[in-house]
Amino acid sequence: MFSPNIFCWLILLILSGFNKKVRVWFIRELEAFIKSNATPVLDAKFSLVLGFLNDLGDRISIKLLGKTKLLGFKTFNRDSSDSLCNLLSTNLTLSEKEKLIIIAAPSGSGKTTIVKELLSFKDLNLGFSISSTTRTKRKNEIDGKDYHFISVADFKEKIQNNDFIEWEEVYKNVYYGTAKSEIQKLNSKGKSIVFDIDVVGGLNLKTQFPKTSVSIFIRPPSLIELKKRLMDRKTESQESIEFRLDKAIKELEYSNKYDFVIVNDNLDLAIKEVKNIIYQFSKNH
Repeated sequence: MFSPNIFCWLILLILSGFNKKVRVWFIRELEAFIKSNATPVLDAKFSLVLGFLNDLGDRISIKLLGKTKLLGFKTFNRDSSDSLCNLLSTNLTLSEKEKLIIIAAPSGSGKTTIVKELLSFKDLNLGFSISSTTRTKRKNEIDGKDYHFISVADFKEKIQNNDFIEWEEVYKNVYYGTAKSEIQKLNSKGKSIVFDIDVVGGLNLKTQFPKTSVSIFIRPPSLIELKKRLMDRKTESQESIEFRLDKAIKELEYSNKYDFVIVNDNLDLAIKEVKNIIYQFSKNH
């Protein structure tokens, strides 16, 4: 880590607003500097700076993407050293009337809270795609409602049986996947299907259904705020939190592959923005 001065930080701040790789490196360096010089004032400044970076990049993305209907992109495959990701070939088809609402984010960004609020708006006619996972069930989660909680052995068997549209090993022996049966069930009911999904899975779904889907990336206001949210859950070890933060930095690099990016610094406003995106998408497609 270098020893910065105000001028260096200013130059890096400007560059990081326009270059994704510089931004990721800058965030790491700034966080390391804060840790080694921790004070409440520096923490506050870090939050403001990081918030500015995120807002700058995301507001530009929102304005650019908002002027186009849907942007195409290639399937994203994560390096095997990070996780195992698979996009599965499928003969599954959807009616032109049904839409896929893909909402993805790093862990702790608030996507699950936003999705739950969206489901309360009956006029959106949404059905929730329940993902399958091998992770431990958290307090207040209900099997079959929040997730289908299954064993690693059962998950691997479903992989062999080609039961998933997409699946990913997000962490070691922690799998997430979207079952074909979930989409078929909701599609038969005439529902637009909303997904609360990880970043890689969201991109893979988008690749399979480019004409009938809209993808929305929920971004935390800063890494400090994201860390606070993960700690407030009281379900993660310190090691797990640090791992999730490192993963989040990598996932943030792919936010520009989504159709829209929403910074969740105000929950009510974020919900309103996502709702408006869904309305416009449903109206124009």
